[in-house]
Amino acid sequence: MRFDLQINPGTAIWPIARDAVLAAEAAGFKTFWTVDHLAGDVMQAPDMPECFTLLGALAGVTSTIELGPLVVNVGNRHPAMLANSAATMQQISRGRFVLGL
Repeated sequence: MRFDLQINPGTAIWPIARDAVLAAEAAGFKTFWTVDHLAGDVMQAPDMPECFTLLGALAGVTSTIELGPLVVNVGNRHPAMLANSAATMQQISRGRFVLGL
């Protein structure tokens, strides 16, 4: 059985996200997800980090857990920039990036 974890973007400030992903990795979770939406609860969270920046930082402190956005807001991201961001994340994470569209 596979277990994933999605963090609430409204509470995903760096120390919380870092501690959550490290705990999830230690517990054997397969994938750690965050979102790329700027609506709903997120609008009340001025400290919410940008999705790809957060995932890149999380890739630097983890070694086995997959990381990804669930889901990318394609209406706000140019296809070429999204492709470049995904390719960069794949390099930084050493192949552990999962692109959720």
